[in-house]
Amino acid sequence: MALLERVLPAYQGHEPEEFTREQYLADVQGRWSEKTYTHLLAAGIIPYGKPDEPLTRVEAARLSLAALGKQSEGEKYRGTASRFFRDISPDNEYQVLMVYPIYKLGVMTGFPDGSFRPEERVSRAQAVVLLKQIKEAIAELYPGQVTEAERQAMTKAVSTFVTAVMDEEKIRRYDDLVKYVEENKWPVTEKFLQEHFSFMKYEVYDFARFPRFDELIYYAKISEGKYRMTVQYYSGELGGSLDRTFYLASEDGKNFRLIGKDE
Repeated sequence: MALLERVLPAYQGHEPEEFTREQYLADVQGRWSEKTYTHLLAAGIIPYGKPDEPLTRVEAARLSLAALGKQSEGEKYRGTASRFFRDISPDNEYQVLMVYPIYKLGVMTGFPDGSFRPEERVSRAQAVVLLKQIKEAIAELYPGQVTEAERQAMTKAVSTFVTAVMDEEKIRRYDDLVKYVEENKWPVTEKFLQEHFSFMKYEVYDFARFPRFDELIYYAKISEGKYRMTVQYYSGELGGSLDRTFYLASEDGKNFRLIGKDE
């Protein structure tokens, strides 16, 4: 966990709620690593075992996905009949959702005999290679030069809108949201609203908590004038560890418009 923290971009993080602290940090309380665990928890990078227990390869896969903001990639393999490794059955959904995406991302591989050995302990040598692979994956997944000023402006654009809608105005119906955007002339497109607030179209709904935007954030410039911002965070007991990606457009790198993925 300490080594993983060192390869991630800097982020502020925040103190966990009491229930979350009791749920995930009780075993590490008073240890030298408590600060690291608390910091990573805000980003949804949560260990399931005790701090003095060895790390298994399947758990390393899960932590690596969260560190990359790619844990949602596992959903692509839910219900798959494909078998990538001889010792991981498609019926073992947990292992499939963790191992398949991290393998396809090129961060972890199997052994020459076709196995992955999900329950095998991660050795020190494997940990060093894994950290190197994570660093390389970060550079590949989040390309482009994004300045600090652009990062701050992007974060402010998204967080200001989400805070206004969910916390200040407490909008809970999609029609009201569209009306609010139009009346206040927010620089937000219809596709952006559909991608992030479509749950409001239903009479009864549960929605995952939005990030606070002081968690782990990755920024990418994917084309001229188009940017991507991925937030990896802990969304509470019901939502767990989540990654949420926002797309933005800007002509000057100062003023950003919130857009849909394919706009």
